[in-house]
Amino acid sequence: MARSAIAVARISGREALAIARRVAPGLPEAPAPRTAGLVELRDAAGEPFDRGLVTYFPTPASYTGEDVVEISFHGNPVLSRTLLASAQAAGARPAEPGEFSRRAFLNGKLSLLEAESVAELVDAATETAARGALARLAGRGEREIAPVRDALLTAHALWTAAIDFPEQAGEEDPEEIGRQLDSAAGTLARLAAGSEIASRIASGLRVAILGAPNAGKSTVFNRLVGYDRAIVAAEAGTTRDTLEADVEIGGLPVRLVDTAGMRETGSAVEAEGVARAREESRSADLALWVHDAVEPWDDAARRAWNALESSCKLLVFNKIDLAAPPGETGSLGLSAISEDAAGRLSVEIGRRLAVEFPAEAAGESVSRRQRDLIVRARDAARRAKEALGGREPAEIAILSVEEALAALSDLVGESTTEDVLDRIFARFCIGK
Repeated sequence: MARSAIAVARISGREALAIARRVAPGLPEAPAPRTAGLVELRDAAGEPFDRGLVTYFPTPASYTGEDVVEISFHGNPVLSRTLLASAQAAGARPAEPGEFSRRAFLNGKLSLLEAESVAELVDAATETAARGALARLAGRGEREIAPVRDALLTAHALWTAAIDFPEQAGEEDPEEIGRQLDSAAGTLARLAAGSEIASRIASGLRVAILGAPNAGKSTVFNRLVGYDRAIVAAEAGTTRDTLEADVEIGGLPVRLVDTAGMRETGSAVEAEGVARAREESRSADLALWVHDAVEPWDDAARRAWNALESSCKLLVFNKIDLAAPPGETGSLGLSAISEDAAGRLSVEIGRRLAVEFPAEAAGESVSRRQRDLIVRARDAARRAKEALGGREPAEIAILSVEEALAALSDLVGESTTEDVLDRIFARFCIGK
């Protein structure tokens, strides 16, 4: 437990009010709902230890859908332990990780997508991630899934009617069924792509700082980090291994990676550093190539820049306080030792990352469970459309539609097993 200005204890369940009254005997018999009252708090022996604000949320108008009592008191760890011991002596037990959100889900207060977004909101490392989690908590996922389910149900109904009631419904309408399946598969494909981007944003985007020795890579790294994290020296080959630091750029979580200067070397240690730099250049979300403006921008330098395999890259000419940069289209000239270097670099990095990872994508599903179910539903909808085009029996095509609908039911928690729920809520913090 950490020291804080205020701590909050939450009690949920049928006996919540009775237990709270034992901890706070001054609580009225029928406290006004959702109205905080100042009362004296007593320990397990009945001795006062603090004063706090107690708020009663009667069922069903509470977070969990059960009777809930929240007690706000001074955030001293000693007082927190005392209150918890008093509540347990009065009949409460410690909550499991995510138990409050799990109860909210089971009582219909939250969908599974919304419940998962609670944990994502708590864990969000940047404003963009927090806004994305909040959008999901507000029901964005359900609003996007609802028309997909409607389209799949319509296709299923048209096929079923043609099979079971051919005289009344007539033959199947392949054009209408195809339109419904195209609509579902198209939306699911968009959600799957957005989910992959959202997941990358949530885990942090990698920006590798690359270039020849002594180009000023570590100075660039230090400016972006905000302090001297990497050793800077006039001697070439100072950086022998990758060095990483987490920052926020343009509202996106970014992991900066400073790398060894890329050159041929007889040193086994430096050669390993160069190999790791090349690997970073291939896996980074953005490759930032630093070139010393004092050095010639010749064919060899251009080949090194063009050889970068990253689809998103930025060419930076450093040390323009010593030499004018060449007029290379799309490049950035700067002096890494200047006061405005970090700001100018951050703006350019953020602009390029925003093209590949737009901030609005942060509102898409981010968990592996959600992505897998969306992809499963997408693939099943596509198989149904292929079956329709191949004039396969409707009974076969309907199985694919049902598979897609089952995946969507799992996605929102309508048919999720206890084992899956255990895995989902186990990653929540205590108190959520």
